[in-house]
Amino acid sequence: MNSIHARLLLAATAVLLLFVVITAWVMQRADQERLLVAVDTRLQGLVYGVLGATEVSDRGEILVDRFSLPDSSLAQAGSGRYVVIQDAQGRIVWKSDSVIDQLPPLQTPTVGEWLKIQDGDYIGSGLGVRWYVDDNPHRLTLWALESASMSRSESEVFATTLVIWLGLLSLLLLAILYLVLRWAAAPINRLGRAVDEVRSGERREIVAAMPKELETVKAAINRLLKHERGRQSHYRNSLGDLAHSLKTPLAVLSNDAHAANDESRIEQLQRIEEILSYHLTRATSSETTAFAEPLAISSLLRRLCDSLQRVYRDKGVTVGLNCTEGLLASCDEKLFFEVAGNLLDNAFKWTESSVTVRCEKQGGSMIAIVITDDGPGFGESDPSIYLQRGVRADERVAGQGIGLSVAQLLVTEAGGELKLENAPAGGARVSLFLPAVSQN
Repeated sequence: MNSIHARLLLAATAVLLLFVVITAWVMQRADQERLLVAVDTRLQGLVYGVLGATEVSDRGEILVDRFSLPDSSLAQAGSGRYVVIQDAQGRIVWKSDSVIDQLPPLQTPTVGEWLKIQDGDYIGSGLGVRWYVDDNPHRLTLWALESASMSRSESEVFATTLVIWLGLLSLLLLAILYLVLRWAAAPINRLGRAVDEVRSGERREIVAAMPKELETVKAAINRLLKHERGRQSHYRNSLGDLAHSLKTPLAVLSNDAHAANDESRIEQLQRIEEILSYHLTRATSSETTAFAEPLAISSLLRRLCDSLQRVYRDKGVTVGLNCTEGLLASCDEKLFFEVAGNLLDNAFKWTESSVTVRCEKQGGSMIAIVITDDGPGFGESDPSIYLQRGVRADERVAGQGIGLSVAQLLVTEAGGELKLENAPAGGARVSLFLPAVSQN
């Protein structure tokens, strides 16, 4: 998982779920304790209520006024609440109308003390009393019992309600947490977009406002960009000086070779010039697009076509330029002129009468520039072989076949693609693909 946002959200979700589970368990246990206390209080109230409605006759008979019972459920058979009165021997001498099932064994508590029972089916509280009638004591025990299913049902209702509300609260907290994390991560995303803008050439440095924690990173990146531009400029100037210093000696040697009519020397000197041009171009191509300004493709193509029409005025070449306005390419201007100029020059050189140039956005992230001429084309062989260094389309024309290979190198290192093919109607068709600059 490479996303910091996803990691934080996953960790926070795990912590929240753990908290919810622990909270649910604690609250469930607390509710069970509350239910036990509530049931015990309710049963003691029943015992006192029945005790208040009870009389003992002179003969020791237990008389209970059923109309004075504290809870109407005691008069309903199987209601789940029961009261029984035992004598000193533990025999049941009175029971409420609600008792229809066999009750669990009931012990005899000490007079004035409470005794509690709790098994799987019943919860009960019993009180031992001594009743005097004309100074004759009667030992009695009053038991109030309640079916455990009643408290379980109440506990299940509470548990269901608790799960629903905790679930809803968890979803709400997760949504809030997601929004908070997005808000907290926004500066990092903004920094990433700013770096992409610099990389694509939309900006020369990061200018977006950052929180103080990221200001140091922003300043360091801008210093690095400034240093890298200076280093590249120095490197390019040094290479330019090297190429310029070699031109004069090579020109002298070339003149001597032509004067001596030495074809071997002329060919070798031409190859030296082309190799130097190739490697100098390759050395500078890797850094021409890193900080390039966005290029307006349509205006540059129009300039190139106008210039080549003047150069090839004698051929009377007709040019059809169909280019979508507003297209911006992430490409160095010098690199574009070298590549597009080379491709258009080849089209003007080999065409019979017309050259068409079409450019449009393709796939959302690339700009396609398609150059078509009505010349001889690439023949029956695979056109892609002419992108290899040293392979030439026509052996009758002087040169080392290095132009298309240099163009291929420059385009590839700029993040683009060069494609050669024969046009369906005859002639050559060259497609140049360059990265497009996103327009906000």
